Amino acid sequence: MALEATSLDVTVIDIGLTLDNQRQSVLQELRAEVRDRWSPENLALITEAPAAGSAVGLPEKRTYGSDYPYRDVGQLDGIRTDQHLNSKLVSGAYGGFSTVWGAQFMPFSESILSEWPVPRSALARSYEKVFDRVPFTAVDDDLGQKYPLYATPIAAPFMSARARQILQRYDRHKPRIRRYGLVMGQARTAVDQRGCVKCGLCHTGCPYGLIYSSAQTFDEMRLRNRVRFESGWIVHAVGEDTTEAFADAQNAHTKERRRFTGDVVLVATGSIKSTQLVASSLKQYEGELTLKESRQFVVPMISLRGVPDPQQEDQNTLGQLFVAEDDSIMGSDASALQLYTYDPSFSAALPSLFRLPIASRITPEIIRRLSVGIGYLPSRLSASMTITLGPPKDRTGLASLVISEQPSDRQPLAIRHFARRLVRAAALLDLWPLIPVLRIAAAGKSYHFGGSLPHHDRPTQWWQTDELGRVPAWRKIHVVDGAVFPSIGPTTFTATVMANAYRIADEVAKSLLSKAPG
Repeated sequence: MALEATSLDVTVIDIGLTLDNQRQSVLQELRAEVRDRWSPENLALITEAPAAGSAVGLPEKRTYGSDYPYRDVGQLDGIRTDQHLNSKLVSGAYGGFSTVWGAQFMPFSESILSEWPVPRSALARSYEKVFDRVPFTAVDDDLGQKYPLYATPIAAPFMSARARQILQRYDRHKPRIRRYGLVMGQARTAVDQRGCVKCGLCHTGCPYGLIYSSAQTFDEMRLRNRVRFESGWIVHAVGEDTTEAFADAQNAHTKERRRFTGDVVLVATGSIKSTQLVASSLKQYEGELTLKESRQFVVPMISLRGVPDPQQEDQNTLGQLFVAEDDSIMGSDASALQLYTYDPSFSAALPSLFRLPIASRITPEIIRRLSVGIGYLPSRLSASMTITLGPPKDRTGLASLVISEQPSDRQPLAIRHFARRLVRAAALLDLWPLIPVLRIAAAGKSYHFGGSLPHHDRPTQWWQTDELGRVPAWRKIHVVDGAVFPSIGPTTFTATVMANAYRIADEVAKSLLSKAPG
């Protein structure tokens, strides 16, 4: 495999924001102590609750109590969103948004990838490499019919009492539930579960760092001297000539300017930033591009039969179950749902009435029955976003981007259709969706967006890319992030971002090695 055995000289240019020193010290203290001796003061510092934002949808998660994955140090220059959209669309963190994700780790299905002009066999090989390198928990269940495992999981997921109860009912009534167009299985998560102590802090940050982040891969490569990491830089332009490619950057702190050169440049700054960078470098300052999204929705769910109070249960609080819609009416990948059976934030999210002392006996009974489904639509059924390009407004030369929502008539129909499926299966699963309080998240809140520079079998427009992520004007510059996705499935897309980037980088590495002397 080319990426394993090369002696290529690789430089990574990144902003590289990291967790503050105080919180890093607290984490070291916690890891050195047994769980029963963790100090309340240390826990309070690293478990700050998610913050409410102006955009409709889930609260903004924190990483160990810090907002550093969202902090703007210049990466959002020139990017503006309509008021009701999520505005924090580009991360400057070392590891990006993988420092704050939910760790759901699944591929896209064959039906979604059939819209890509990329050989399925090439993507399958890349999935295998990614799943083999990232620790993940999973079992071979009904989900495998649509979503292959691609590699052997390190363990089966820990399951909460409610998740076990729901899955047992699914197994008992599977023929009827499958006829309703639903398939269920255990969640697959990028977690090294072998060291888990079930402390329940998954959503605020695992104290032991067991949840995968791409920062871990960079740490490993840097330790092995596989890459040279240049931290603190924001790239403002890329380009190439007959001999080399280059990236012009400015230091986010000192404002120093510097040109980095090499045989090739791989652009992986996130869909929106990569789009801005390509447009700016090609001096494309007018027109509109479509940004596709797998739109997110949130629906609370109630079980009539309670379980022991999960607030007293040692558990992992990541997604427990995954429900996929397999429906010939809306399409084979219409919607999907990640089911969370408990998180400490559940209590805080209840209406204020239930947090009063008089309700102290009622609240635990609700928590014993409450689950939360976080659903996603495929991009073909979701409202998309429009990127309107404009000329630079400062000395960086970066095109100005205004991001707005482009409504879709299919989105509400698709959500209603999925909700009806859930209602039909509710009695069989003892999982009743509270449809009146279902909320559709604001555009951009899913963080599953891309497709503004899509792969095309014959790219002719400046914004279309070939199978290796190159726009027609370039041969040495490759976009490798979600911007090149022709379509986005309803599963989480981190695994596919990694697999497609690996596929492109591996081909580029092979090409460079074939031209190397000796």
